[in-house]
Amino acid sequence: MVLVNAWAIHHDSDVWNAPEEFRPESFMDDAGVVTAVTTPMMPFGLGQRRCPGEGLATRIVGLMVAVLVQCFECGTEAGAVDMAEGGGLSMPMATPLVAVCRPSSSGV
Repeated sequence: MVLVNAWAIHHDSDVWNAPEEFRPESFMDDAGVVTAVTTPMMPFGLGQRRCPGEGLATRIVGLMVAVLVQCFECGTEAGAVDMAEGGGLSMPMATPLVAVCRPSSSGV
């Protein structure tokens, strides 16, 4: 049996600044853009005491994406999407995608 102390991981002062406070800016860079989580974080917990809503949350994400696709028309400002690869391990886009979404004209 492996027991993981998620509380200790989330309250490690070597990793987090002021771990007792809620600071969403910890996940943003200097420009205010949300960055990838590189710190140890387990939002749903682990093991027997993990969040009972984890399964629901993971299923709702797909439903929410479907609703957004149905209710909004999305495109780009430039029209064409630049698919050139930037540097990095996960092959990010060289030019970030800027999407413009407007309510669907289908009346749904």
